[in-house]
Amino acid sequence: MSNTYTIAGVVVDGNTAYECKKKTYIVQGMSLDWSMVEQGNDVLKGMVKPYGFFKDAEFCQRCSEIYSSVQSKLITHNESQGLNASGEPLREKERGNVKIMRHNNFKGYLEDAKKIYEKARVEYERLQDEWDATQEEYNRIQRDGLTERGKVIARGQYMQYEDEYKQGMANLEQSVKTQLAEVRKAMKEHTDEFYRADPSKLDANTMALLNSGILTTDELIYLTEQNRSNVTMLRMIGVKAKENYDKLREKKGTLYADTNLAALQMELNRLGGGEEELGAFDAVTERIMSCIHKDNSYANAHVKTFETTFSGYYDLMDKMIAQPEVSAE
Repeated sequence: MSNTYTIAGVVVDGNTAYECKKKTYIVQGMSLDWSMVEQGNDVLKGMVKPYGFFKDAEFCQRCSEIYSSVQSKLITHNESQGLNASGEPLREKERGNVKIMRHNNFKGYLEDAKKIYEKARVEYERLQDEWDATQEEYNRIQRDGLTERGKVIARGQYMQYEDEYKQGMANLEQSVKTQLAEVRKAMKEHTDEFYRADPSKLDANTMALLNSGILTTDELIYLTEQNRSNVTMLRMIGVKAKENYDKLREKKGTLYADTNLAALQMELNRLGGGEEELGAFDAVTERIMSCIHKDNSYANAHVKTFETTFSGYYDLMDKMIAQPEVSAE
């Protein structure tokens, strides 16, 4: 999809985005444009500090409801065009009664987490800058030699700002946790579906080859590469690889066993249910939470290494032997 725009987290074409943005949305008798609806939604989720009429929780709740409604309609619109929420082509197996996944591969969920991190850090730094400025101003006032009454007033204002800062940080932390949990839930659904044994995915021709007993180690490796997106067949290949390895080891002994076959059967037979992919996501989540820690020095120290850490887990996804199919670029 060329000339794309993101509305309510859904990638859409320019015309669809224009229609959403030109429309007015009524909230408590007020006409709002799309940017204000987004703002109300962000405030409700704790991503932006409340101000003006956005301090009204019911007002923000209504904005969030409109946001969700538009998001749902846009997802349906994309599906009618053969696209998913990311604007990518839907594969044939994603249609019909099969659940449509958010992404075509597991790296997409890490990318979602990174977007949450980047937005959260912007808000974190804004809150921190405001609090630093408040402390500097309070210290300056203290040095100006206030009266006792002035000190009481200044102290009261300072404590109010401190409470707002702490609440803003708490809201941000909770919002990030909630968003990351939603992404992880979607990823868990995807890994469960991908790693589930499915008889409909058994390939008769490949099974015939496996049962023929003629396959060499190189041919088993070739079949593995051809079936990286089919966990059911990978498990069947793993069974045959282990049988061949056990027979060879029994015949020649461990010292003379085929090392390539040993590695292949070990890798195929340790296939789980997505635990490694979810573990990578959890590790990224842990680092994100460290980057918005209430201790500013602690958070900033983790920010310095975030990109390196993220890249490591992101690249790890490509090293998994089982890989969901990816749409052509």
